[in-house]
Amino acid sequence: MNDPGMKRLLALPLILAFLTFAQTAAGQQDDMCLWSKFTIEKALSARYSVYVTQESRLRENISRPDELYLEGGGSMKAGYGLKLSMGYRFSGNFDDVKYYSLGMRYHHRGFLDLDYKVRRGQFTFNFRARLQAEFKNVYSSDKGKVPEWYWRDKFEVKYRIRRFEPYLGVEPHFQIIDPRNPEGNFSVNRLWIFAGVGYSVMKHHTVGIYYMVQREWKVPTPQNKYIIGIEYSISLPHGKKK
Repeated sequence: MNDPGMKRLLALPLILAFLTFAQTAAGQQDDMCLWSKFTIEKALSARYSVYVTQESRLRENISRPDELYLEGGGSMKAGYGLKLSMGYRFSGNFDDVKYYSLGMRYHHRGFLDLDYKVRRGQFTFNFRARLQAEFKNVYSSDKGKVPEWYWRDKFEVKYRIRRFEPYLGVEPHFQIIDPRNPEGNFSVNRLWIFAGVGYSVMKHHTVGIYYMVQREWKVPTPQNKYIIGIEYSISLPHGKKK
């Protein structure tokens, strides 16, 4: 890979990860989590597609339920490696106080994505910019009716080896505004650093596993999360009429 631009792009996730670990504050809580996700995507044409995703998350050393969510959306390929997407997520978070009575806090999230993908041989470089708004605990207080806004960039590098595709990446979360945590406004307060591998088990079916580290700061209760993720996806092609 002799392209200097590609080398800088490949080094960017490592630089951001180093800077994040260097400024991690002491006294944070640690937790091991398990995230399990299932996705079905259907191509409507050569440019348009829709998808549905369901994920469950466990926390406290994989001993208690944390979150369940259902997400759906659509995307459009814009050419030159660009793709526009939008989606909606409905999630239920298990409440610490009301856990034993199955109390849950419900969230509503909408987002708009811009993806850029470029391939160089067996390497694939992907950048995604996301603008997201989320309503949390809508009926809990007046603040519940005001959305929090985030800007999330994701940098990812993949390498194809037959049916395997290992990857690594980083995703900083920039808090634009949050009425529940104003001291974190206009700053990066969370970072995900991850690595994993996908395996094509059969045509249109992919299974994957990844490991991700979460770092937080400028939030009321910052956590260091160590996340094991399991994914299964089905990608259905566009059917041609006979």
